[in-house]
Amino acid sequence: MQLAQDFRHFAIGFTALATAGAAGATAIVAALTVIVTGIAGLIPAVLTKVGEGIIAICKVIAAGAPAIGEAVKAVVFNADRCFRILCTAAGRRSFTISGCVLAALVTYTPQIVDSSFQIPYWNFRGYC
Repeated sequence: MQLAQDFRHFAIGFTALATAGAAGATAIVAALTVIVTGIAGLIPAVLTKVGEGIIAICKVIAAGAPAIGEAVKAVVFNADRCFRILCTAAGRRSFTISGCVLAALVTYTPQIVDSSFQIPYWNFRGYC
């Protein structure tokens, strides 16, 4: 008799615990639903603010377009000027170098030709 009564108390306690757990799980699911729904509701508002920020940036760029254009023009013109100066200097140097090479060839060509004819024949055996 005592065992049946203890078992009954255990069953009642376990049922109460299961009911409380189910209610807690339902509350957790409801809370998560509210959180997800709230965040989903915030997404359009956040994107609207991002769009307004992009529009503000575009307005600032449009207002400063003349100054930006002048700055770009100055950079391009100065880069072109520097490029012309460098190319002119490089051209002068290349003409100087090529002139020196040609002068050396004119001076030393007879020696090079004479030396090439004085190479002994035994160096070429087996190659001809």
